[in-house]
This record gives sequence, structure tokens and C-alpha cells, in this order.
Amino acid sequence: MIMSGNETHFNCAKKIFVAAVFMVLNTSASQNAYAKAPAGHSKHPARAAKLSSEDRALALVEKVKEVKMWEKGFGPKGFNPSTQGRPGFNIEEHHGSVYVVNVFEDMPEHNVTFARYQVNVKTGRVQKVE
Repeated sequence: MIMSGNETHFNCAKKIFVAAVFMVLNTSASQNAYAKAPAGHSKHPARAAKLSSEDRALALVEKVKEVKMWEKGFGPKGFNPSTQGRPGFNIEEHHGSVYVVNVFEDMPEHNVTFARYQVNVKTGRVQKVE
């Protein structure tokens, strides 16, 4: 099949556009590193048995009863259709082995904090920050 110059140029432009859209979608999805992955997917890739301190802090907060109940409100797909939000977890700060974790709903225009927790990754103690 022989293509004219315009057809070749159009196909090349189409490929560039598709690649650009893929890059934009990939970049925006990776900006919130601690956003909750959809149900059935792990937000952490398979790795050695020992978790990093950050991952341990996040995992300890996810085990808190009120956080589990809150997450259930997002349903099996991890998505709230009325707000367009997903559960999210973010480490705000840390001092040595003590981390402050923000639990929030990640919505298209903004985030809404559910609660904040202080976590000692050495002792496993989780305390709600009032």
C-alpha cells in the first residue's frame, strides 16, 4: 500500500498524539503515590518480607477499625460514585520512628481528610491525632 505524504504525516501525528495521551494519563496516575489502589490490587508491588518504615506506618493505619469501616464505604471497587473519590493515605511528616499519616478521600478537585494518626513503627502503636 502506497501512502501519500499527507496520509503518512497524519499517521505519524496520530501515533504522537496517542503516545502523549498515554504519558499524561500515566503521569497523573502516579502523582499520588499513596492513593488507595482499586480493590483486588495491591498498592505495593511484591517485595521482600520486610516493609519500609513508611509502608509499615501505612499498613498499621489501614488495620485501625474505624479506617477499615470508612474504607468499606467506598465499596468493592474502592470508589465513591457520588463524590468521585477514592480512599488515600499520605505520610505528612516523620521524626525518627514516629510518622503522622493523613487518611483522606481523594476527589477530582480536592482532598477531604477523614482522620490523622500518629504511628510508632517500632512499637506498632497507632494513636488518632485530634
